[in-house]
Amino acid sequence: MRVGAFIFLILGALGTTAIPIDNGLEGSPAVICGLEDITVVVTTQKPFDGNIYSKGFFESEKCRLKGDHSATTFTFRLPLTGECGLRRRRTVNPRGMTMESTVIIMFHRLFLTKVDQAFHVKCMYMEADKEVTQTLEVSMLPSTELPSLEDRSQKADNTMPTCKYEVMRNGPNGEALRFGIIGERVYHKWSCDGENADKYCMTVHSCVVDDGLGLGQQLIDENGCAMDRYLLNNLDYSGPVTAGQEAHVFKFADRPTIFFSCQIRLHFKDQKTQLCVRSSDTCEILNELSKPKEVTLKLPRREGSPDDIENDFPRPSHQIGNFDFDEEDEITQAPTFFARRKKLRHSRDLDGNVGFDIEVASAGLDVIEIPENHSFNPFSAMEITRELFQESEANKICLTRRESFVFLVLLTLLFMCSSLISIAIYARRRQLLHSSNQKNFLTNILKCDA
Repeated sequence: MRVGAFIFLILGALGTTAIPIDNGLEGSPAVICGLEDITVVVTTQKPFDGNIYSKGFFESEKCRLKGDHSATTFTFRLPLTGECGLRRRRTVNPRGMTMESTVIIMFHRLFLTKVDQAFHVKCMYMEADKEVTQTLEVSMLPSTELPSLEDRSQKADNTMPTCKYEVMRNGPNGEALRFGIIGERVYHKWSCDGENADKYCMTVHSCVVDDGLGLGQQLIDENGCAMDRYLLNNLDYSGPVTAGQEAHVFKFADRPTIFFSCQIRLHFKDQKTQLCVRSSDTCEILNELSKPKEVTLKLPRREGSPDDIENDFPRPSHQIGNFDFDEEDEITQAPTFFARRKKLRHSRDLDGNVGFDIEVASAGLDVIEIPENHSFNPFSAMEITRELFQESEANKICLTRRESFVFLVLLTLLFMCSSLISIAIYARRRQLLHSSNQKNFLTNILKCDA
């Protein structure tokens, strides 16, 4: 009977498993890039009772949409004014501004569960060139078409290299990193490619790491020199348009995600030597002569109406005239904080060469903190991460409904078989005991007769 009782306890334990949320998305969300906001249209399979919010802004009522448990289609808006954490990045090829954010769809009112999903929302606002012409026929003289300065600039942009910034695991040829653990060794990589990339030289400068909520730290100065070598050392250039450096994962206190962004200055090679002359070539000498300073950046979180959008934002239609890519660089200084630098398109290096500045940014890096019972070893970051997931998954058994039904049927049959065997054994023992008692009774009667 103990075997049957044990199996009965197993069946009771299986009966107490959690019931998953019976809802999900109907296809992928639709993204509409508007003049005043970015709209995300979400359709669910059943009435939605959870939340749709911008990552890191769950507590803000402006940045969260609550379900009403009756509708299945919802429209979530991210204002371009920036109060919901929209990250903006200027691009030169193609010319425009990129706005991006992470939108999380959670089906429980308070907690994130396995059915929830996160989407990287990205909108590209391109500069529009509107050509206006007026024809005046005076004579039959042949006309020669002369390209405008804008056309020449556009053609130059189309031949410029495309640059990117990546944080890699396992060196420059490893995989892009999206999740890391504090102290894990990573590789920061900057590169440009294109049909004319071999004509250019690249200098990485003005690198900033921020928490996505307004607080940042400058890592590389405007000359391309490291400002905090504990976080990121001076960069190594392995080619004219390739740079990189090893570093370790770090994060802001009480912030789960960090974002890296840099400026890449592209200029032509030296005409005589065909070598790359960079402002960062003198970083080691400058570090010996002067002590590196720490610069903290306060990236403003803008609040207000849509009319408060910065003037350098590329607005569609009639507002495009207010947009100028060639604005001069402006920096506002304070005792310890700097306002955000306006993104440049043209710049001038130390040797007087005119180049182009391109802003590049890596994908957000979610950082996992070390548990209290672990002391970090830089060579065992992967083992710790693997152990964390193994500890969370060790006591879980995942079965489909069909597998669960078959498993329960088998357990029921096993329980019935064990019960029948137990009953048979018990009956056999009773029968043997009864036979033994009857035999003893007959023996006693025979003794009495004798």
